[in-house]
Amino acid sequence: MVFTLLGNFAPDILLAEIFFSISIVLMSIAVIIVFIYLRHLRLEKIGIQTILFLLFLLVIKTSALISNPVNIHKINGVFLREVHLWPSFFVTLFLVILITVEFGLYIRDCLLLPTKKPNVKKLVPTYAIIVSALILFILAPESTILRVFLPYLEAILFGSGLTLLYVMFGRKSITLILLPIEIHGFLLHTYGGVPILREALLPKFEKTVALTSSLVASLIGLEMAIEGGELRNVFRTHRFSRTSIIMYFGRMVIGTIIANKDSAVLFNITKAIVNEFEEKIKYIDEGMILDSDVEKAQEILRKYLEILL
Repeated sequence: MVFTLLGNFAPDILLAEIFFSISIVLMSIAVIIVFIYLRHLRLEKIGIQTILFLLFLLVIKTSALISNPVNIHKINGVFLREVHLWPSFFVTLFLVILITVEFGLYIRDCLLLPTKKPNVKKLVPTYAIIVSALILFILAPESTILRVFLPYLEAILFGSGLTLLYVMFGRKSITLILLPIEIHGFLLHTYGGVPILREALLPKFEKTVALTSSLVASLIGLEMAIEGGELRNVFRTHRFSRTSIIMYFGRMVIGTIIANKDSAVLFNITKAIVNEFEEKIKYIDEGMILDSDVEKAQEILRKYLEILL
């Protein structure tokens, strides 16, 4: 938007063209970043083929701007540009379609989890803005007025979408990352396989958490045997059907989060809980757990429940 305004009030048409071209490229980069962020929220990974394809689209758009400069009009001393058409416009349209589809899939994945529905409702206004932008892009080639004002509407809609997300979720961007993830429970074991904490986040997961607790106790022994007893400050993940088990081996205890899929955020939360617990207890017997140890573990977990649920 800044470069668009600089182009509007540039001293000559050549400088206006440069500023407008920069603004078009930067907006395309912003759209690509949004798509990558949404894909990462949903799948936790971005294929190299996808990255290369997005870079290819950006090269096409930049080349089109060089070979076929944007149309500029001067009205009352102010430079105004039209939407840059073939093929640049269609690259942007394709990127907006990608974002619309990806955001729709993200909302769909979240709606499949009943506990997430209240937060999913907060995403609807932003999705409506994305759909509105897509409609405007489709109509732009048929309207001269729309071709002139679309760059400004594009910036306004883009800014409005980000503002809405900030208003709805505040600074808790981690909530967006965890929306498509359903966390079943949290476990804390000693290296002897003795459970310190076995917490199901919802009643329906109590059986799953109980069974996983027994499994994790066996996995601890197995991992220790494989590694020759040297296993500290490392992660291990295990996937069973539609359930992921994320284990973090700390200095004295092993923390485990059970969820429907992996996430880098879950790795960080598991490690944070384990480190905080170890900092508080200083020492723990591998074969005997005190009530005070359990209470400290429960107290620490309660601090993270607002994020996990």
